[in-house]
Amino acid sequence: MYRRFAWLGFFANFILLAATFAAIPLDQAIYPDKKLSTYIAKTDQARLFPLHTGAKESTLDQEVFKQQLSKMIAKPIDSQGWYNEIVNIDVPQQERKEKFPYQIVGTEPKWGSGLHTTLFVEKDGKGLLLTTQKKQYYFRSDVSFVEGLE
Repeated sequence: MYRRFAWLGFFANFILLAATFAAIPLDQAIYPDKKLSTYIAKTDQARLFPLHTGAKESTLDQEVFKQQLSKMIAKPIDSQGWYNEIVNIDVPQQERKEKFPYQIVGTEPKWGSGLHTTLFVEKDGKGLLLTTQKKQYYFRSDVSFVEGLE
């Protein structure tokens, strides 16, 4: 009497297993890791927030930022070199420069991605360090998207 339900449950396990394996490449197709549009989809409320005392008073150029989002390319992170620049013992602490003195707040990731990101802006206004729960990505622009920098 229960045999057909047992077989139905047995085959349903295979369907769930196949769906699980199919979800991995589908997720990468919808939310690619190396595309900035996955992490920043909505920028209507975006604004620049200075984090460091040496940061100049600047604002985010919304139009340039939106244009550059599709053009920015992921670059390798030189974390060791950046660390050495900040902690260089040959330079007095007052003269040391912060690599990412700004943060962009008010952006939202692509709907359904479930990603929570923190965006740090490089001192020249062209670099963007994106931090997720698992990894960091560095994107570089050709033009500065920050107004008020020299």
